[in-house]
Amino acid sequence: MDKSFFNGNYYSDKPIGLSILILPFVYVINFIFQSQNANFVYLASYGFLSLILAPTFFLISAYILFKTSKKIFVRNISCLYATFSYAFCSLSYLWTHNLFSHSITSALLLILSCKTFSFIFDKKYLEKKSFFLSL
Repeated sequence: MDKSFFNGNYYSDKPIGLSILILPFVYVINFIFQSQNANFVYLASYGFLSLILAPTFFLISAYILFKTSKKIFVRNISCLYATFSYAFCSLSYLWTHNLFSHSITSALLLILSCKTFSFIFDKKYLEKKSFFLSL
């Protein structure tokens, strides 16, 4: 695994964003196991979070993509096709077992993009609706 060893401590050589994201989980794992062995805490955290965190973000992003595509497409089959294409035809699915990969970053960017689109679409829709109701 990619890690750095400095002055008797292990450090991640990954970007700071994911490190901050998993920090509460590592603290809880360290609290539960009460281990003085830093390597054990690192391996337990990495294994647990790889199985839980990355697939969770992947599933949430696929669900939000499906909900957002329902605002674009009329037929549900088109929504399912868009979601299926992201879920199984992109590299996100292949890397959901790895915590420090681009799958979490791409899932977070997809969630942000879908939520931004939903906000803009809903705002324009509400403005048009209030405009027509005022006539």
